[in-house]
Amino acid sequence: MGVAVLMITGTAFAQMQTVQFNAKKMQFDDGRELPGAKAFIVTTDALDDVGMVKMQISDAPFKKNKILYEAIWKRKIGDKSQTATLPNHNKLRSGRSYNFRFLYYRKVDVGERGQIASMLTKTCHALLQSMVKTKGNSYRLIVSPDDVYASLNDMLADGMINYETKTDITKPAFSSIVLNLLEAVNHSKSVAGKDGDVKNDQMDGLKNQLQNEVEMISNSYEYMIVENITVPDYPVERSKNYLALNVGYGGIYRSYENSNLDYFSGPYVGVSFPLGNKSFSGRFWNNASISAGIYLTDFKVSDSVKYTGPVVKKPIYAAFGYRIFNYLRVHAGTTIVEKINSSSNDKAVYFQPFVGLSLELNIWLGVGKK
Repeated sequence: MGVAVLMITGTAFAQMQTVQFNAKKMQFDDGRELPGAKAFIVTTDALDDVGMVKMQISDAPFKKNKILYEAIWKRKIGDKSQTATLPNHNKLRSGRSYNFRFLYYRKVDVGERGQIASMLTKTCHALLQSMVKTKGNSYRLIVSPDDVYASLNDMLADGMINYETKTDITKPAFSSIVLNLLEAVNHSKSVAGKDGDVKNDQMDGLKNQLQNEVEMISNSYEYMIVENITVPDYPVERSKNYLALNVGYGGIYRSYENSNLDYFSGPYVGVSFPLGNKSFSGRFWNNASISAGIYLTDFKVSDSVKYTGPVVKKPIYAAFGYRIFNYLRVHAGTTIVEKINSSSNDKAVYFQPFVGLSLELNIWLGVGKK
C-alpha cells in the first residue's frame, strides 16, 4: 500500500513542470515567467545547515499577512541533498503577478533554546512589573487582567517570530492558568516573610508559571530563520487565447402566427464566451457560456413573405450555451427575425425563442503564449 502511494505521488510530481528559484538573482528559471493556470514544482538550493524551507505566495504585500498558499520542505534524517522541493498546487492566474517569499531555517540547538527561554522570561517579568502598582501592602494591575494577558501573548509571539515549531503552531500563547493568576494578583495583599522580606504568594506563583510556560513553549521550537527572501510582483505567463467557434443547426419557434407548433430550422454559426475559467471554476461554469451568432439562411413562407434579420440581413441569435461533450454545445435563447412582405412592403421585427445543437471548435488567435 505504501509503495503504491509513493508510486502515485512520484507519477503526479513527474507530470508537473519544475522551475528553479535562484535566490541570488531572485528569479525563476533565469527570469522566465511562471506557468499560469496549472500546478508546478519549485526547487531551490538548500545547503547542509538548512533544515526547512517555506515558500509563501500572495497577491498583496506580505505585510498585510495575506497568504494565498504555503509549501513547506523539511529535511529528513540522513538526507544529504542540496535541493528543497516545493510543490505549488495554487494555480496562478495568467497574465497577473504575485509576490513570493522564501524562508530558510536551520535547526535550533539545546543551548539556544535555553537562551531564548531566559530572554523571554526576563522580558515577560519586566512587562508584568510595569503593569503592577503597589499601594501599601496591596497589589493592583493598572489595566485589566485580560489586557495584561493579551500583552504577554503579543510579547511572546514577537519574541518567537523568527522561530518555527515542530507542530507548526501559528502563534504561541500562554495558558488560561496565567490569566487566572493575573486575576488573583489583582488587589492581592503582600505579607512579610520570616526573613522580613515582603512577599506576595500570588505574584510569585504567576512569575513561576510564566517561566515554566516559556520554557515549555521554547522547547517546542525546532527551527530558526537564517534567510528571508521576498520576490515582489513576479509575472505569470499569458495563456493562449482561443475563439470558440460554433457551427450548428437550430430551430426558431414562431407560435405568434397560429396556435399550431410551427418553427423554422436551419444552420447557424456563432461564437461562445465562457462564463468560467477551466482552471479556477467548477464544472457547471466551466461548461456554461453566453453565445451569439447568425443563421446562414433566410426563411421563406411564400414568394412574397420571408423571415430574415435586421442590420446583417440574417436572423441573429443570443443564447445560453452548455457543453455536453468535448465538442458539442446545446444552445437555448432568443432569435431576432425580421418579417418582410414584398407585396405590401410591410416589415416587422420579432424576438423568437430558439434551441440548437452545435459543434464547437477552439481557434487559436495567436496572441499570448501557453
